[in-house]
Amino acid sequence: MKALRTCLERAILCTCVSPCISQPAHAAFPDGWAGYVTHSVTTEPASNLTDFTLLVSLDQLPSEFWLMVQSDGDDIRASKDAAGTQQLPVDVILFSDQGRTGSGLIAVKWTGTKSSSVNEPLYVWAGNPIAARPADTDPYGRENAYAAHLRAFWPHGGGEDRTGFDNDLRAARIYAIEFATGDQRRPTNLRR
Repeated sequence: MKALRTCLERAILCTCVSPCISQPAHAAFPDGWAGYVTHSVTTEPASNLTDFTLLVSLDQLPSEFWLMVQSDGDDIRASKDAAGTQQLPVDVILFSDQGRTGSGLIAVKWTGTKSSSVNEPLYVWAGNPIAARPADTDPYGRENAYAAHLRAFWPHGGGEDRTGFDNDLRAARIYAIEFATGDQRRPTNLRR
């Protein structure tokens, strides 16, 4: 986890708090969603933060969440409020659903300012069986889940950049280096 924190400057890790599930009496966010779980930021920022990325572990969510979420996580959404009027961009990085339990990691861009002195929960929504994951470039899709100062994010160690900057890693040339016996400092042959 330390590597992710180093990679995502000013990222805050969230974990689930109890009670997690809540079914609002009014229309769910967006219309057709069954409900949400609440997350509380475990480490409040030292000072107010504006427009930053949260990494949220789904591993400790209650069975109610796993029973209502789609098996591929396509209906996962996030908001800053229980009414769902302040939707936030989400990137489902990892997701594995085993029925009553599961695991996963999402990135959520907190838009606006998060207070250092007030606990502001994050609402993670699920339970729409016909919802599709937003397009990567959608205002609430994958590429918009990262703060502007993050120029690239490779959570799997390389390859596809998750941000909107499309800084994908590609191998341009691969070299094999042969060393002389006994001298590991100087190559004797460099070939493609």
